[in-house]
Amino acid sequence: MKRKAFFFWLVLFSFFWLEAYTAHIFPEIFLKQHKKPEGFLQEICKEVREMGSYPNENFIKREFHINLDGREENKEEHVVVLIYRWEDGEKMTVQVTYYEPLPENRYIKIAKKIRSIFCWFSTEWLEIENSDYSPDEMKALLPNILKGIRSEKKWLKLKNESW
Repeated sequence: MKRKAFFFWLVLFSFFWLEAYTAHIFPEIFLKQHKKPEGFLQEICKEVREMGSYPNENFIKREFHINLDGREENKEEHVVVLIYRWEDGEKMTVQVTYYEPLPENRYIKIAKKIRSIFCWFSTEWLEIENSDYSPDEMKALLPNILKGIRSEKKWLKLKNESW
């Protein structure tokens, strides 16, 4: 009986350890499996708020060039996050601009399409007001945007510290 109980606890401990290890080493995989689009939007809002607003502005607007297609050498997507006060809460707009190269010169890119997500939020809740993306598209897109924002914040922090 003691041996069965030992193996039971060993398996249970191993399962929890593996889950915690996966969440620590591969957070974007863990997040993709466990969050809804609203959760990712709250994380994006938190990350952008930490960057703060520019002087003499009563809103927060940050722009990022993010790699959404898996090729690091060309960050083709431009993401703008705008946060501002509105009535009894706040509004956030996440706008993604997709570019494509000109046929005659692949180094010159023009905007192909612009898609947006509009949401209301306060400290306790977030509601998606309007979106050009389906829920499944948001589940695939928002973790990549969050990962790109975090990596760009890390890069900016390292750059500022090196001056």
